[in-house]
Amino acid sequence: MTFAAAFDGWAAFIQTYAVVFLIIALLLGVRALLGPVTRVWAHLARELCLAVILYFVYYLVRGMVKDQVDVARERANALIHFERRLGIFLEPTIQQHALHHDLLIRFVNWVYVWWFWPTIIFGLCWLYLYHRDEYGAYRNAILISGAMGLVVFALFPLAPPRFIDGLGIADTVRQRSVSSHVLLPQGLANKYAAMPSLHVGWTFLMGTALMRFGRHAITRVGGGLLPICMFTSVVVTGNHYILDGLVGMAFTMIALAAAYELEKWRAARTATFTPVPAMVPVRAESGGGPRSLA
Repeated sequence: MTFAAAFDGWAAFIQTYAVVFLIIALLLGVRALLGPVTRVWAHLARELCLAVILYFVYYLVRGMVKDQVDVARERANALIHFERRLGIFLEPTIQQHALHHDLLIRFVNWVYVWWFWPTIIFGLCWLYLYHRDEYGAYRNAILISGAMGLVVFALFPLAPPRFIDGLGIADTVRQRSVSSHVLLPQGLANKYAAMPSLHVGWTFLMGTALMRFGRHAITRVGGGLLPICMFTSVVVTGNHYILDGLVGMAFTMIALAAAYELEKWRAARTATFTPVPAMVPVRAESGGGPRSLA
């Protein structure tokens, strides 16, 4: 990627997300005006700032990875061969059946474009507001799995099915969607980062949270449908292989387990370094038992 292309991509990106910056600025302004009463708002503003910074870093690193077209296509053919041996190379068949139903194609395109970041934002906000004790683990699971994904993107470039000749797989998002570039200007996109599918992985993570902690049946059912719809979408649109989605889900579950272990380690470390108030005996005439010096 040339400097000019990267600059144009960042300019479009910043323009697209100008509203996000304004919201964060507003939250920080509220914090400054209202003082210590707004600790929750201050924490939320910090989390939003962290999310935006990491969002930029994620796409910067992903977009700056050099596109190794020949290697990416060779690995894609190897993955297709592996899926055939497993009996799960169904991507062309699935898309061919879906192409006969225009409404279905419109739906999967909409899911692919609009159910990714909005789902993550909604899920994290829901956890923050209603299940604060779980919020940190799920946020860290996204960070950990994102870092794992970046390593794979850099070391294992993989062409998506829509780029492989002879499969007959169309790029339905580009052909039939007018909003495909809204959430990510193409100057920052890495077209050869199919493995793993974090579209599936992170949606699965948020769906897991809704199913685990949702108090109402509709919330839990929605949590179950989210990753199913996204998995279907990434395959039908020609953006990912079935294995990409499975690996994406595995990455997020490994990351969530690591995040919980990190929480346990931090809690144990805090308990270890928390001073215990010293107890001194109280003279009999004063009554009562031992008294704390704290």
